[in-house]
Amino acid sequence: MSTISYDCDLKRYNDFKIAAGKKWADVLGFYDSTNVVISDRVKMALEDHNVRGWGSFPINIIGFEDKKYHAFFPVTVAGKITNLEAIFNYETEKREFDVSTWNGDEVFTNAETLNIVCTEKVKDLLESIKATNIEFSPY
Repeated sequence: MSTISYDCDLKRYNDFKIAAGKKWADVLGFYDSTNVVISDRVKMALEDHNVRGWGSFPINIIGFEDKKYHAFFPVTVAGKITNLEAIFNYETEKREFDVSTWNGDEVFTNAETLNIVCTEKVKDLLESIKATNIEFSPY
């Protein structure tokens, strides 16, 4: 298990523009990457329920300063996915990894992936607050 440091220029130069779309949701994706931002509402829910394994920092959305969003990222890295061949051959949708490489944090990523993984606890929490624009896949 390892952790990710997000001490980067993005925290200091964090002005963003809306590239596409007109609807506001709890989870917004970046136009050209797999990164996401979360609403204040989602951030507070994660904090209030002591969800571990993630980090965030506030961002500014140019022209929409009243909207409060935070860049969201997993800070814990578990082992590689071990059944990629079966996934690529459509034999399964579930991802497998060596659980001994995971420290138990409720949010994490797997080594060599861009996946954001969460436990059933986090999925249930986000569904209970009816978080918008988020989809869960079997893991």
